[in-house]
Amino acid sequence: MLENKKLLLAAGQTLAAAWLKARYPEADVQTQISDGWLPDAVVAVRKSRMGGVEDPVKIIEEILARGGLPVTVIVAGKKDREGENIARRAGALGIREEFILFADEGGITTPAIARVLEDAVSKDARPAPLIYYESNSYENENLKDTSPQANEKDRERKGERTTGQAGEEYWSSPGEPAQAAGQVPEEDIDWSLLAPYKELIITMISPCAGVGKTTLVAALAAYLTSQGEQVAVIDLETPPMAKLHMGNTALEHQGNWQYAATPWGELWLPVKYNPVELMNLLARLARNGYRVLIDAAHLPAPWNAFSRQVEVIGGDLRALYACQQQDGYKDAILVANRVPATSLSIWPSVVEDVLGQEPQIVIPEDQEGCQATVANMTPAIVSPGSDAIAAGIGSLAALLWPERGES
Repeated sequence: MLENKKLLLAAGQTLAAAWLKARYPEADVQTQISDGWLPDAVVAVRKSRMGGVEDPVKIIEEILARGGLPVTVIVAGKKDREGENIARRAGALGIREEFILFADEGGITTPAIARVLEDAVSKDARPAPLIYYESNSYENENLKDTSPQANEKDRERKGERTTGQAGEEYWSSPGEPAQAAGQVPEEDIDWSLLAPYKELIITMISPCAGVGKTTLVAALAAYLTSQGEQVAVIDLETPPMAKLHMGNTALEHQGNWQYAATPWGELWLPVKYNPVELMNLLARLARNGYRVLIDAAHLPAPWNAFSRQVEVIGGDLRALYACQQQDGYKDAILVANRVPATSLSIWPSVVEDVLGQEPQIVIPEDQEGCQATVANMTPAIVSPGSDAIAAGIGSLAALLWPERGES
């Protein structure tokens, strides 16, 4: 059924590609898009320890933008928050639910994917992007409000005493433990108390997933440790992925945090996000001379009040328009990461047209280097990593700390 078809396996997995080539010897099986080559069918796989790509939906969007309309199968991976998000975005592209696959604990084998792909080809299951759709049903039915404000209100309804009540102090002085362990309303937290440490705290933010933000956080941590600095990475993303870029070291519990000491600095992950405990940890680390790198999630903290911001955008319009809807990027160092080679010469101008400013740093897409990084679970500037990212991190360090110079 796949004879004489052009098949793209976006999985970063040479063994899987070799299996498909053996199974369909007359098919043209490739693992990445190249100029002038558009696939008839695509299997895009979410990144895991076995390989995969950061954003499988982006692969399909890029093919559509180039004029392709392939039969499509998406492997969304685990049915967690990220997997559900991949499935929702794939659904918006009109990819049928039966061809958006979730994995159980045993994973998904290449033969199983081949069977689903053959079914998709027989049904001519191609994307049919939505032009208009409006519904809040998913958010209303499936997403629980876990914000600090919601937690506070829930506790008040239950008659419990909360830390935001009058007379209870949640911040003594920078670096000192909070007096109460519960949640404090976000609007009552004075993040400016961290302002004296602003030069030591770097926050990396991004408008959407799949732009390589965590890759750059880990790479910057590796750069700083190579310069003799004490470094701590705080991963606030869901799911947290920095661990897989920093040796996959076993974590231990320290209060409300999971902690690991890695060759590229300390790694801190909250068991449950608590803004007071985040503030205390930041102050304690910065007071002790650490360079603190925050892999930031979409949380209401005013990052620019107490840290220097790096906004990471991708090499596609999706990321640019998402960034356009956010506040604060004009005060950040703008980094365009994973920019396709075919767009390098024009991308700064495209960014300027959308955001009103060119990116200070443009990092070319380097799939081979990033795949080696993922396989070794090391920062992207560690051999055999990515020369493109290493150069970009050198440029970023020069902007953040001009006295160091670029290296």
